[in-house]
Amino acid sequence: MERFHQLLLESDRSFKTADHLAYVTYPLLKEIKLTLIISNNIFTALSKAMEAVLEYDRYYKNIYLLPEDFNSKLQVFTVKCIPRYEISPRFIDILKEMKRLAEGHKSSPIEIVRDDKYLIFSEAYRDMQTVDIEKLKGYIFELRPILDNIYKIGM
Repeated sequence: MERFHQLLLESDRSFKTADHLAYVTYPLLKEIKLTLIISNNIFTALSKAMEAVLEYDRYYKNIYLLPEDFNSKLQVFTVKCIPRYEISPRFIDILKEMKRLAEGHKSSPIEIVRDDKYLIFSEAYRDMQTVDIEKLKGYIFELRPILDNIYKIGM
């Protein structure tokens, strides 16, 4: 149960960091590269929250085997935990989007800043992902009540 609480604390810390960077730091600095840090913090917050719920279910024997890789955890979370705890499916959509951004950033050969957006190109330059502060603020706004409900699960 201690691991569950530790994961919730890490999730909350990452989410508060993303929120602060988006609503306080970014307007002051206007540095577009902060959007990558914000998206990484959102991804960390969501993945830690997902792991916390899975750990909670494992502790109470609702899940017997906890998978190791991210995609398997996501599958178990989607099938078992989303309906049980009535978590919004939007949580999964945003988590997948943030994971795609993180992976795109890692493998991207070139990234460009244009019109207050961060453009991330794929290796073959066929796909392009955009990151902008308004989209991230929208995600933060949507996720706040969802994460609050997740944080209340262990209480």
